[in-house]
Amino acid sequence: MAVFLVALLAAACGGGNRGEPAGPPLPTPVASLSAELQGTLALVRNALAAAGYRLDAPRVPYRPSEPAGLTEVPRTVAQVASADPDVGFVVVYQLPDDAAAAAATQDLASYLGSGFGQTNYPLDAQFSVAQVGSTVVFTWLSRDRAGDPDGSQGAFDVIRTVGRQVPVEG
Repeated sequence: MAVFLVALLAAACGGGNRGEPAGPPLPTPVASLSAELQGTLALVRNALAAAGYRLDAPRVPYRPSEPAGLTEVPRTVAQVASADPDVGFVVVYQLPDDAAAAAATQDLASYLGSGFGQTNYPLDAQFSVAQVGSTVVFTWLSRDRAGDPDGSQGAFDVIRTVGRQVPVEG
């Protein structure tokens, strides 16, 4: 009887499924970049460099708030070099083709403009969502959270020149 009670207690504590994930793991930035991701990242990097900014690998892990349709899309994350470890992230998503990227760009802009999408960012957040071929470029800025608001705004404005911008309204 004691063995039965121990087994019942172990089962009640959730011993059966503990090591298994609840669903497929969310993708992390890809280790080997496709030609499309490399090309778009180079466009962003070159635009920033021409204005005196540098784009580096992120100093901390970053996952943006995003619509469900983008959660499993390959992507790469970079960060504008600054003293602030939590600002200046640039996410480039890789879609199968230009039409899919156009739809994803619109979906991301709509999500960020929605009440739910905006609750995941500071009140003063500005967003940049753009399409470059089969990729989507996303970044955001909070002047209130930036240690160098003018420098952060300058880098944000440069990134907004890359690709076909889709306005975020909300």
